[in-house]
Amino acid sequence: MRLSKVIAGLLAAGVALLAAGPTAARGGRVPSILPGHVAFGLANSPEAIGWLKESGVPVELRYQYLAGGVNTGKGWRTWGPDGSFVSSYARASRRLGTVAVFPYYMLLQSRPARGRGEGERLYNNLNDPETMRAYYEDFTLLVRRVGEAGGAIVHVEPDLFGFLQKDYAAGGRKGAGDIPAAVAATGIEELRDLPDTAHGFGRALLRLRNRYGPNVLLGIHASHWATGVDVGSSPDPDVDARDLGGRTARFLRGFGDGWDLVFVDPSDRDSAWKEAHWPGQRRHWWDLADRAYPNFARYRDWVDAVSTGLDLRVVVWQIPVGNTLYRTLDNTKGHYQDNRAQYFLEQREHVAEWARAGVVAFLFGAGIGGATDYLDSRRDGITNPPPINGNARESRYADDDGGYLREAITRYYREGPVALP
Repeated sequence: MRLSKVIAGLLAAGVALLAAGPTAARGGRVPSILPGHVAFGLANSPEAIGWLKESGVPVELRYQYLAGGVNTGKGWRTWGPDGSFVSSYARASRRLGTVAVFPYYMLLQSRPARGRGEGERLYNNLNDPETMRAYYEDFTLLVRRVGEAGGAIVHVEPDLFGFLQKDYAAGGRKGAGDIPAAVAATGIEELRDLPDTAHGFGRALLRLRNRYGPNVLLGIHASHWATGVDVGSSPDPDVDARDLGGRTARFLRGFGDGWDLVFVDPSDRDSAWKEAHWPGQRRHWWDLADRAYPNFARYRDWVDAVSTGLDLRVVVWQIPVGNTLYRTLDNTKGHYQDNRAQYFLEQREHVAEWARAGVVAFLFGAGIGGATDYLDSRRDGITNPPPINGNARESRYADDDGGYLREAITRYYREGPVALP
């Protein structure tokens, strides 16, 4: 059954929406490709689409990383003839009643990628005319293929904008126009009038989208550590999240007008994974009661300031999948605990609060191999080891998260999704 029919059935049988319909109010307009309520989605590869069909979980967005580099012979365009991978994925999503989202993560893995760290390698690639010529050509093929398939959302270069802000714009005290980047220097005729700056880079992407895939939505990425103060991990109660969010929004405005959404990622892996692999390094858990720091309320203030400053709605992306409820989560590989999923899915008022801060969608997915997944990625079937940290629920599913997302997202739609303010 198409998931759109499942959602329609749940809405018909459930509770009315909790707020008025969408308007072009705080945080900008809601793109027409999205519903008028807060939507939930998942990382979902072509191989994992069977889980969606089997489970019947009524997600409304599914995302697939595009990676491999633009000049390596291993990028997304090689995953199918002449870039057909993205058009196939977009069409399959539409048949399922979901919106396709493509995080476009191509610059870091491109050649030559010289430098000591991720930020330096990104910056050097951004300033290599040959690399960037291949990059713009790759991006053009992407928006053409996605546009021909009826459109989708392209989430541009997670982390790139954060590294540029933190390492090359003094936390946002300088603008995108002050950061060098190869644009006109690539020799691409239709970009020859644009400046060789990060500002020109953003305008180049918007121009190529407008010409070759006008029905493709572009999302820019906001990183909560880009000012030099990490809103997601700092225990300092005096951190001014709204000021930092406003500074990030001002920096991102320098990449041109015409972006459709802004993406944020609260964490790229489960808190217990971080405790196991980065002991004593920083505060990994957010306080569910929003009293100690870091916590959800302060991060929401930062999101609100980013959304307001950019006049764009927000997608909270790559949320860790783990939970502290099911015995399956015993903090072994693939079964790490986290509390973000249950914060959003156990108390509906939290969803409404984040919607008022500009959020239109929450997308869950493991950001690294070995983190918790909603699939049976460990291939260990149903597991119920002895409880730890009070996680007493027994799982009936082979899902590595114990089946929590399968059950909780379905319940959210059955009760009636939260409408966008």
